[in-house]
Amino acid sequence: MIRHLKKIDFLRGVAILLVFLFHCHLAFFGSNNTIKSSTLWASFDLKKAFILFSPTALGWTGVPLFFIISGFLIHLGFLRNKVAFSASVFFSKRFWRIYPTYWLTLLLFIAIGIYIHAANAMPGFKDLFLHVLTIYNFNDNYIYTINPSYWSLAAEVQLYLLYPVFLLIRRKLGIKYCFFVVLAISIGTLLLGQIFHNFGTTVVYSKLPLQFWFIWAAGAYYAECYFSHGKPLIKKWNFAWVLLSYCVLTLFTCFSFTNYFAFYPATITWLLVFDWIISSDVINIESAPSKLLVLTGLSSYSFYLIHQPYLYQMLGWFGGWTTSPYRFMSIVPVFMFLLLVSYFMYRLVEFPSMRIGNFLRKRSKQNKKKG
Repeated sequence: MIRHLKKIDFLRGVAILLVFLFHCHLAFFGSNNTIKSSTLWASFDLKKAFILFSPTALGWTGVPLFFIISGFLIHLGFLRNKVAFSASVFFSKRFWRIYPTYWLTLLLFIAIGIYIHAANAMPGFKDLFLHVLTIYNFNDNYIYTINPSYWSLAAEVQLYLLYPVFLLIRRKLGIKYCFFVVLAISIGTLLLGQIFHNFGTTVVYSKLPLQFWFIWAAGAYYAECYFSHGKPLIKKWNFAWVLLSYCVLTLFTCFSFTNYFAFYPATITWLLVFDWIISSDVINIESAPSKLLVLTGLSSYSFYLIHQPYLYQMLGWFGGWTTSPYRFMSIVPVFMFLLLVSYFMYRLVEFPSMRIGNFLRKRSKQNKKKG
């Protein structure tokens, strides 16, 4: 069990490292535009192709990996408890896991913004209200205002709200057909945006939780398979599967239309890798690099919350904007600095918050017994 938890933290570490490198990629090279089919061969540029097709350009796939891990852990916990779903317990756990640390960073970035940019950086009441309730991803004007990385946190919280619906569909149809229903809803939501093109031009439409529900459900589906059978999805794994998945995913990002569907091959790719790591000993979890990733995964939530708003400036502190051929090495000290801060946040904020939540639930349970 402990070994499997370490593997989960290892995968979390991989996910946050990918997201961090993706944002560094954007800081160094600008917007990560896809190559349109009409210009792919007409104006081929080797340097541009290297930038667009480098692994860091696909670092955004760390987000679906996070969703898969979340769906897996939450549904596996439900299956192992073997008790009826309790909405109060479930949402209490989610609240104490998410909100105290999130609200702290929210206040921190508001304070830093006011200090640097004076009073004009103070968010308006509506902006603050939407952020406190994590519903800012439903408004184009506020989704990226305080911290661009927050968008996926809002989607994650809204996916928690959909979990009782997921369990209801699962009870009626079984896990297999439940997953296909969620997948159909996701694809249908995405296609609506393409049919009514104005939907696709808004930022919030591309960040709707219904579009990502299938990723979370894929993690839950895998949890059910893992809990029921304990067997890997693929009996004989090799690196060719990873390479093939990477190639398919890269092809999807090459063209404007297929790029809208890139989350689907990304989900398949990471589900296969997730299965490979969980069900085999291909990764030496006790090696020094693995231990670093496990530590990173343990602190990944705090790391995710704090890493992006001033990443550009931090890279500059360590020489990222010089003409030195080694300027990209500035990524390393920035990463280590953020990891150190994130670890202390985990120890001083995240972990105590979860303990407080656990204490309050136990006391509530005792009071009910006495009553």
